[in-house]
Amino acid sequence: MYDGTVSANKSGKQLSDANFASLTPVSSYARDAAGNVIWGDFLKFIPFSDNEPGGEEPVATSTPGATPSPSATPQPAATAVPAIPGGTGATADLAVTAVQPDGSVSVTLPVTAAQGTARAALTDTTLQNGLAQAKSQADGTRLLQLRLKENAADGFSAYEITLPASLFTTVNSRVQLEVDTAIADFVLPDTLFRSAKLTGASTVMLKVSIAEPSGALKGQPGSSPLIAYELLVDGKATGADSLSSAIGIRLPYQTALPASEHPFIVVWQVSGSGTIKPVVNSAYDAEGRQAVFQSNHPAGQYAAVLDHPAFGDVSGQHWAKNEIEVLASRGIIQGVPEGGFMPGQSITRADFASMLVRLLNLSGTAGSTGAGFTDVEPEDYFYGDLLTAKQHGLINGRQDGSFNPQAPVSRQDMFVMTARALKAAGILQGDSAAAASASANFADQAGIASYAAADITALAGAGFIKGDAGGLLHPSDLSTRAEAAVLIYRILMRQ
Repeated sequence: MYDGTVSANKSGKQLSDANFASLTPVSSYARDAAGNVIWGDFLKFIPFSDNEPGGEEPVATSTPGATPSPSATPQPAATAVPAIPGGTGATADLAVTAVQPDGSVSVTLPVTAAQGTARAALTDTTLQNGLAQAKSQADGTRLLQLRLKENAADGFSAYEITLPASLFTTVNSRVQLEVDTAIADFVLPDTLFRSAKLTGASTVMLKVSIAEPSGALKGQPGSSPLIAYELLVDGKATGADSLSSAIGIRLPYQTALPASEHPFIVVWQVSGSGTIKPVVNSAYDAEGRQAVFQSNHPAGQYAAVLDHPAFGDVSGQHWAKNEIEVLASRGIIQGVPEGGFMPGQSITRADFASMLVRLLNLSGTAGSTGAGFTDVEPEDYFYGDLLTAKQHGLINGRQDGSFNPQAPVSRQDMFVMTARALKAAGILQGDSAAAASASANFADQAGIASYAAADITALAGAGFIKGDAGGLLHPSDLSTRAEAAVLIYRILMRQ
C-alpha cells in the first residue's frame, strides 16, 4: 500500500541547512491531556489572499474613500455593586465591582506601592461577589475584568497581583479572568493549571515587569518594552509542566504604522541568554494597538517588534512576496546564505516536513529518538523535525527504513503531508472515506493519485487549496518553495 511518500530521484538541487529557520517557535496553543492542540478563539488573524500559484497575476484595485462612521450608540451605564466587606484578609475589602453592559463584571483593586512595584490582591470574597453578579457569555463563560486603581504618574515598572487559588480549582462553572496592567494584559482561564499543582494551595500570584533588553532585541528598531511575567503558587515557581491551558497575552504596540506593515508586527520570546524565538501565531490588533498571542509557559519574556524581512530574488511583483515575507518574520522559513529565497526551486521532502512541524509547534515524544530513518543522521539540520513528523504520522519511511529527505516533493504529496499534519493538530476534521467519495472537481481530477484523493478533497473543502485560473491542480508537478509558502500561509491565517 502506498503511504503517501514520494519516490522521486535526487535531481533537485540540495539546499543548505540555512534554507529554513532552525528556530523552534514557542507554543501558542493550548493542549489537552493527550497532547492535542486546542484551537481557541483568543487570537484574531489577518485575512489571507486568494492568489493561487499558476493563476493569473492579481490586479491592484483602488482603495475606496473613507465612509463616515455612524455616531456611537450610547451604552447603558455600568451598575456599581458594592463589594462585601471581609474576605480572606483581616481588613475590609476595598475593591469595587461593577456590572458591565455585556454581563461581565469589572473589579477595580486598590494598589499599594513599594519600590516601583504595584501590589494588589483579589480576595475570595470579592471573587465570589463578582461571580454572583456576572452573566454567562455566549460560550457559557463568566468573565471578570480585573483592573488596578493606580496613579498613572507613578509609572510602575512591575506588578504583583495575588489571586485566590480557588479561582483555578472550580469545576462546576466556567470562569475567565482578564488582568489589565499599564504594561501588558493577561487572560487567565479557570483551567489554567493542572489540578495537582494547586493541591492544598491558597494563592496564585501573577508577577509582571519591564525587563532590560539584550542581544538582537536591544538594537531592534520599533520594538515595545520587553515584558517578563511569572506565575507563582503560594510564592513558589510552578514548573514548566504546570499549565494545562494557554495564557492569553496582549502587549501594547503604540507606534503608528501603515496597514501594510501590520502583518510584520510580531512577538519575540527572549530567553535569559538573549536567544530569540518568534511566536508563530502572534497577531496585531490594530484597533487596540496590541500584539496578541498565547503562551503555554508559566514564565517568560516577550516583546512586540516590527520585523519585515526581504529577499533579493523575491521582487515587489512576485505573486508570493507577501506570504514568503510573513512566514519569514515568524521563523517558519528562512532564505539561503546568499540572501535570496529561491522561490522557484523545488522544495524537498525534509524541508516541507520541517515547515509543518514548526507551523504547528509539534513536539516529539521523549525517549523515541531511535525511531528514525536509515538515511537521516543526527547532524542533519532537519533530524529532529523529521523524527517529530514521523511520530505524529505526517510522514512514513519506505520498506527499507529510508526517507530520501532531499528528494523534491510533488504537489499532491505536499497536500497529503499537510492533511496529515492538520489532522494531527485537530484543525482538519472529517472522514477520509467520505471525503474520497466526494470530489473536489478540479479540471485535472483524473490525474490525482488514489492515495491522495481524500486528503486533497478535504483540503479543498476547507479552503486551503484551489486550482489555477483554468481550474487545474497540477497534482503530479513538483512543488516549488513559493507554492509551499503560500499553502503554509493560508493555514496560518485561517486558524
